[in-house]
Amino acid sequence: MMCFAIPAKVLNIDGMKVGVDCNGELREVVNLGNIEISVGDYVLISAGVIVKKMQIEEARKFFNILENAQQ
Repeated sequence: MMCFAIPAKVLNIDGMKVGVDCNGELREVVNLGNIEISVGDYVLISAGVIVKKMQIEEARKFFNILENAQQ
């Protein structure tokens, strides 16, 4: 089984629960790895779990690829 990871922007943090914006879709994910994040950061999520913190340039590239694939 293979999971697809997507970038998201951190909107709020409540302990391990993190509210994110995934390209306009609001989701609640968890930070099980205790990755140091702040509101406004970009993270990579898979199966509802934060995998890593991303640089904004990395996230923008991913969003551009998704946008081009939908056209």
